[in-house]
Amino acid sequence: MGRRGRLGERQRTVRVPGDVVEHVAQAAIVGLAVDDVAVAARLCDAAGPHELARLKVFSGNNMDFSMNFVPKMEYQALLNGYRKILATIYSPREYYQRVFDFLRTHEPFRHHVAPLRVEHVSALLQSMVLLGVVGKERWYYWKLFFWSLFRRPRHFSTAITLAIYGFHFRRVFEQYF
Repeated sequence: MGRRGRLGERQRTVRVPGDVVEHVAQAAIVGLAVDDVAVAARLCDAAGPHELARLKVFSGNNMDFSMNFVPKMEYQALLNGYRKILATIYSPREYYQRVFDFLRTHEPFRHHVAPLRVEHVSALLQSMVLLGVVGKERWYYWKLFFWSLFRRPRHFSTAITLAIYGFHFRRVFEQYF
């Protein structure tokens, strides 16, 4: 028998069989979110002291390069590979290319015109200065700015919002890099 979810939907209650618990324990996946108390207790019993000690020092911050699992490969090699991936996907060239690809194919579900507010104008002006003049991604920013303004005007606010998100992602990554 299921329980009621959001908007009256029926959700199945899933029971985790014993072999799945053993697999999770053997794979050292100890950062699993489990809402069944019995399964959680069995996972903790199956995990060794090394895995439980790692859980105690896990910060929960996904950008401090701490791990909530015990890697099978060399820790430093895994960490270097992760840093390389983040440096690549958040580089201005790669990030703005993904934004262009998204905006070329995305059609809004419905056309929503929000009233223009002072906060929106302020954010646009700040992005023009920080990203378009000061930032290292200025060429990509202005290319996106004018492309979206003239070719996809309905996506202009989304384009600027995504540019600001990319700036934020890069700053967070560079803070921990």
